[in-house]
Amino acid sequence: MHPLLHGKPAVKILLPFMAGIACARHLTIAWPWPAAAAALLLLLACMARRSQRLFAIPALAAFFCAGWLRLALLEQVVPPDDIRQMADWPAPLSLEGVISGPVEERSDRKIFRLTVDSLWSEERGFAARGRARIIWYDTLTALRQGDRVVVKGMLRRPAGAHNPGDFDYRAWLASQGMHTQLSAAGGSRLLLLERDQDPLLQRRLIRPVREHILATVAGGLAGEQRALLSALLVGVRSGIDDELRQEFSRVGVVHVLAVSGLHVGFVLAALLLFINLLRIPHRARPPLLLAALYLYVLITGSAPPVVRAAVTAALLLAAPVLQRRFNPVNAVALAAMIILLFNPLDLFGAGFQLSFAATLGILLIYRRLEGWASGRWPQWRQWSHPWRKGALQLLMVSLAAQIATLPLTAWYFNILPLWGLAANLAVVPLVSLIVTIGFIAVLFALISPLAGFIFLQCDGLLLSLLSGLVHGAAALPASALEVATPPLPLVAIYYMGVAILLSWPQRRAVRAWSLALLLTANLWIWPAALRSHQGMRVIFFDVGQGDAALISFPNRVHYLIDSGEANERYDCGESLLLPWLRRNHIGHIDLALITHSHSDHAGGVQTLMRQGRIRNIGHPGGAALPAFRALDSLAAQCGVAVNLLADGDEFFPAQGGWLRILQTGGAGEQWDENNGSMVIRLQYGGRVFLFLADIEAEGERNLLRYGSFLRSDVVKVAHHGSSTASSEGLLDAVGAGWAVISVGRNNRFTLPAPGVVAHWMEKGSCVLRTDEHGAVIFRSDGEALHCLRPEIAPLSAKD
Repeated sequence: MHPLLHGKPAVKILLPFMAGIACARHLTIAWPWPAAAAALLLLLACMARRSQRLFAIPALAAFFCAGWLRLALLEQVVPPDDIRQMADWPAPLSLEGVISGPVEERSDRKIFRLTVDSLWSEERGFAARGRARIIWYDTLTALRQGDRVVVKGMLRRPAGAHNPGDFDYRAWLASQGMHTQLSAAGGSRLLLLERDQDPLLQRRLIRPVREHILATVAGGLAGEQRALLSALLVGVRSGIDDELRQEFSRVGVVHVLAVSGLHVGFVLAALLLFINLLRIPHRARPPLLLAALYLYVLITGSAPPVVRAAVTAALLLAAPVLQRRFNPVNAVALAAMIILLFNPLDLFGAGFQLSFAATLGILLIYRRLEGWASGRWPQWRQWSHPWRKGALQLLMVSLAAQIATLPLTAWYFNILPLWGLAANLAVVPLVSLIVTIGFIAVLFALISPLAGFIFLQCDGLLLSLLSGLVHGAAALPASALEVATPPLPLVAIYYMGVAILLSWPQRRAVRAWSLALLLTANLWIWPAALRSHQGMRVIFFDVGQGDAALISFPNRVHYLIDSGEANERYDCGESLLLPWLRRNHIGHIDLALITHSHSDHAGGVQTLMRQGRIRNIGHPGGAALPAFRALDSLAAQCGVAVNLLADGDEFFPAQGGWLRILQTGGAGEQWDENNGSMVIRLQYGGRVFLFLADIEAEGERNLLRYGSFLRSDVVKVAHHGSSTASSEGLLDAVGAGWAVISVGRNNRFTLPAPGVVAHWMEKGSCVLRTDEHGAVIFRSDGEALHCLRPEIAPLSAKD
């Protein structure tokens, strides 16, 4: 073996491979280029193999290009018969294939992965391939993995992150091997053709074992207990509601809900006990254990944490056979390499990053903590009470894992659990006991259902205790510290600081990491310090078929105009606005203006009020008051001041900032909700924004009385681009450089109307649509006006 690959070869290969994948994610190059570069570099490395220094550079660069190539092949090489080629087809399509994963059941729908082999369009069939995520709104027909079905609906490419920092649904589905989604409703849209069409191993072993485990749990437990135990044993977390999952996150113990090394350890321990009882020869034990690990990975869905743990355990088992020394860090790197070879998109998943960061933290940081404890308390190793030593070890393991995952927790969840160490001391041993009894119950249920039921009832008591601990810890004052999303350079600086502490007192390594830290800090701090942050920012959120805009002034005063939809399936306030406030460290909204009471404008503000994020709320009073009674009642309960606004009301949120209510009344004797929408004019310095809400032609005619006062740089187009608005007179009066249309993708109203879009463009406006561009963001210092997203040339003070 070449000297470069001595010690920890998997680590040295993995790091450039990961760097190549990361670069490929942000810079698209046709896949033949990294392929040619990798081949050339490998040739150079072979030519220089006698020299370690000359070999290292092209070899590591080749692994970098290999990582780039792996992701490029995944994203760019799409077979002509792949169903991705038919995504967003304007007519319904029928997909035929086999359900290739567990069916997730919700209250009103079933969700499953369909491996497609045929596609039908207008009674014509075509051979096809690919995987699609199917959302079927029907709860009557029983479906299961292995069923062959035909399902008809609109095949769509999933939406990506249309708001900065949002969950990227498209990337998440792609990491699961699915690039399209089809929604269908009603029994006539799905036809069950055959049962049990999945592969033999899945049909005969994997699926029956998984179904036995879930059926045993369901037969003895219900509700929250059933959902928790299903997650702990086989990784089925669909039954855990969002509130409970958030409580586990706030307490800092959400990691126990993921099947990982803890569970793999239990499986190995149980198998070793069984093997010893049967007195199986030593030579036959490693193959049996490896096969059992492989089956357990398949049963739990092959998630990165369990794959990492299984590969590490497999290397530990294989090391004596291969007469090799086991290196845990190298084993973890090899596990990561295997996962990324199969699916490079896992690198960008929170589960992958948190799992490997926690494992490396335990392996690397725990040793330093143990050495520090041994030096400070030499007697702890000789403590006569094992539970004391065990408690300290568990505390240090938890601390090591939290040190390693701290920036990632802040990045993904915007919280830092303050009770994490104490909670882990109680939760981890309790979960270990729950998992042990759970597996015992599953095994005993094969022999005697009554015995399995008895064990499950015992486990139910422990699960109730676990829920009580988590609920109680989450309810404690300051259970978690809410933080903004940290900048990426700050995350890098943090890990470099940890690397310096771990490298101490090796001078060369400490100097290298210190130099890298100083360089990163300077590249981050100085450009940020020299860049001007003075000015106002306006973001038009992509909230689907609705409106929501946030205005942030330089004095940290924030105004919200409308708040998107809220219904039984989606709450814009909970899913979009509240996370945005957390990510950007915005503690509260000073004034929320609700233009009218339609739910696609007024829905999300209710969650923000319940969370204490709104200080004042304003809406049109008078004839609109009955429609706002529920909102006013909730505001009173939450201590939010209510302002009934009228034409001419003004606000001065910041120096140079002026907001005026232009119109709040209906256009006729009978109240018209749309034409009665509140029209708002915002001026900052010499720049003007006009928010037209949902007014239509009649409301626009009333607005024309303001004449040249309507001249604007940016206008929020009325009524989502409907043909009932955007009249000729209004467009001439406004003369906006940018026209923003807030509209949902593939909406049932077929908005915006093509004629309206063309009309605004004919008047010289740059039309920006949230269904195409996602969130639209502007920044202005009162003179220049920049469109930050999408990036468009700015308007100067002369424009």
